[in-house]
This record gives sequence, C-alpha cells and structure tokens, in this order.
Amino acid sequence: MDLFKYEFKRALKKPITFLLITLIIFLGVNVYTEMRFFNSKIKYNREIPVSYSMLGGTRVHIEGIREFSLMEQRHNEVNMLDNLVKYAENAVDSYEKGNYKEAYKNDLIVNMIYTRLFCSIKEEELLKANIIDIWNELLPEIEYNTFKTSYLETSFTADEVKSSCVQIKYKYDLFNKDIRYIDNYSLNNVTFIYNMIDKILPIIICVVVVLISFNSISDEYRLGITKNISTQPFKRSKYYITMVLANFLAIFLIVVVTTLILSLFVGAASEFHSFDTPILTHNNQWNTLNIKGMDLKEAYNVTLQKSYLGPVEISYNDLSKNLFSNVAFISFRKFLLQALSLFFVYTFLLTTISVFVSSIFKDKIKALIVLIVINAIGYISSYFYPSIFNIFSMGNATKIITGSINFTLLGSFTVLFIGIFISILISTSYLKRKDITG
Repeated sequence: MDLFKYEFKRALKKPITFLLITLIIFLGVNVYTEMRFFNSKIKYNREIPVSYSMLGGTRVHIEGIREFSLMEQRHNEVNMLDNLVKYAENAVDSYEKGNYKEAYKNDLIVNMIYTRLFCSIKEEELLKANIIDIWNELLPEIEYNTFKTSYLETSFTADEVKSSCVQIKYKYDLFNKDIRYIDNYSLNNVTFIYNMIDKILPIIICVVVVLISFNSISDEYRLGITKNISTQPFKRSKYYITMVLANFLAIFLIVVVTTLILSLFVGAASEFHSFDTPILTHNNQWNTLNIKGMDLKEAYNVTLQKSYLGPVEISYNDLSKNLFSNVAFISFRKFLLQALSLFFVYTFLLTTISVFVSSIFKDKIKALIVLIVINAIGYISSYFYPSIFNIFSMGNATKIITGSINFTLLGSFTVLFIGIFISILISTSYLKRKDITG
C-alpha cells in the first residue's frame, strides 16, 4: 500500500500533469466554442422543424397536392392534408407561446399524418405496426383506419418510412418525459459531455496514459527504487500490478474529473439539460460480439452533410437497413455510465501496456518513443479501419453504444479484458526474468 500511495501521488504531482489538465481544458473550450458557433448559425427551428416547414416552403407544395386531390375527388387525401396543416398550426402556435409539451404532441401528429400520406401501399403495414400505439394515444379522436393510404405518385421508400418511424419514436420518448429536443450543437451540459466523449476523450486518454506512465518504472531504475524492492520479499508481479493501478487511477481521475468539472461550467454558462434525454442505441449490445452498424463516413460522402437524431450522428440509410428492428433508446445517464465503464477498462488496458514498456527500458526517452509509435499506429489504424478488431477502436464509446461501429459493448469488453489478461501475463512473466537491480 505504501508503494501504491507513493506512485499515485508521484503521478499526480508530475509537472506534465498540470499541462495535461490544461490541454483538456483547452480542448473542452474548443468544443464549447464550436457548439456555440454552429448553434448561432443555424436559424431554422430544430425542435419542431416539420411543423414549421408545413407552414413555410412546404405549404405551397401541400396546397398544390390538395387542389389536385380535390379535383380528383380524393376526399381522403384532402382530409389528411387539411389535418396536416391544422396540427402544424397548433404545434407552431403552442411552441411560440412556450407550451413545448403541447407543441411536441402536435408535431408528432404532423409527422405521423405526413408519413401516412406519402407511405406507399406496400409499406402500409410496416408503418401501422410502428406508430399505431402512438397514434391511438395522441390522436384518439381520429381512428387510424379513417385515413387510407394515399395513392399519390410521390411516395416514401421502405427505408424512408423506417427513418420516419425512428424519428417519431424518438420524439415520442421526449414528449413522454417532457424533455426538450437537443441536437449536436445545442448549448448545454449534456451535449458538451457527449461531444467530449465522442471527439476528445478517446485520443486524450491515449496521450495522458503515455505521458503520465511512460517513466513509471524507468524512473524507478534511475532512482534505485527497483534495486531496493528486489532485495525485499516483494513479488515482482505485485510490484508491476501496483504500479499499473496507481498510474491508472491517477490517469482516470485526471481525465474524468476535469471533464465533469468543465461540464459544470458549460451548464452554468448555458443550460443544465436533463440526464433523462434519450440516446440512440440498439438491443443487441449484450447478445452478440459484433453487428452491421452505420457507416457514417459513407453517409457523409453521399449527402455531404451530417445527420443527427438528438446529439447522435447517424446514417438514416444504414439505420433503416441494419438497425431498424433493434433500435432502442436509453437515457443519457445510462449512456454516460456505459461510456465511463468502457473508458475505465480501455484506460486500464493502455496503462498495463505503457507500464510494461516502461519496465523494458531504463532510458525513459526510449520508452516514450516506443509508446508514441504504438499509440500512433493503433489510433490511426482505428480511425481509418474502425471495423477491424483493434484495441484502440474500443475507445470509440459513442460509436459503439450508438451502433456507428461494428462492435457491441459485449464484443468491446471481451476484447479489452482479453487484452488486459494477455498484457499482464506477458508483463509479469517478463519482469520475473528481468534484472531490475538497476
């Protein structure tokens, strides 16, 4: 325990520790600045966009369809279009009066009617199976079968209907919890934490692990501590594990505590949002090692813009094709616990590797260079080939949880725990044979 306390305090008191905390703060400020910039640039309403669209540019199109349907005596379509505009007006009016729950209710109705109107006959049963319960709850005055599927030439594909169903379910979850909609650029503590986990923490963990622990044992050689330990009844495996635990705890506290404190400042400067905010995931996280997820890079290459469901970046095409039948929503609180658990194990694995490399070299500069090369190759390969089983891919917590990568939580934890076992086994075996007398 004395060795643990000594090494833990030494890790926290290193000159580089203050610089790393400063780096995390600097990157956090950059994330907040980016959020604030894009939030100020986006002028359209992001909470009930469909309703505003119905009363804006889309209204001319809707009125044209209504006039044609009236001429063709398609009274079913005329009624649907009239209700579409009526509930859109109710949604916008409620929103502008600050009655957000009522606005969300009417906007959900607009979404359901709009999807029903442009749903092809072929996809009618798919749509009904996914929205009938929501329809009956929010629109009991109109029986679902009163509106017949439209015969309009312009109709949604199966994937478009599925995308609409996912959005309706997401907005319904918000409505039920009485939570306002946020996206990736909304200014609040929840979006800030999400963006830090998504964009900053995977790489910052690698950097902090390397710079805190690269000299954990190589410095001990220089200070003569290993020589003293070798003359005492102290197992070398226990020495290694103690060094790993002390450095790991210091690293995890530096990263997590700094990030959470930053989120408090962001919340105070903008808004403290509910931790019950729903986050997209899928229900195959714990029953399979990998899935066919969403290819966000390909989606961006096709559309040249990013799509979001709440704060989560998605590919509507892949979401419909690969994940639709398994889509689920968890609270941001649960998402945060899952992400922290993944980072916890991920950080521990990287620390075992870093401390092991430190034990190989008595020259800490050599240890640092080797660790930089290992982490650079691993992280870059995980960026360009995220679907390959690579321990550095396991740091992509948001992408794993939201289905934007082919690994599940079960697969990720399995890889990480196997990696930890192998790393500790190799490290302790090596130290038993190595001369550490300095």
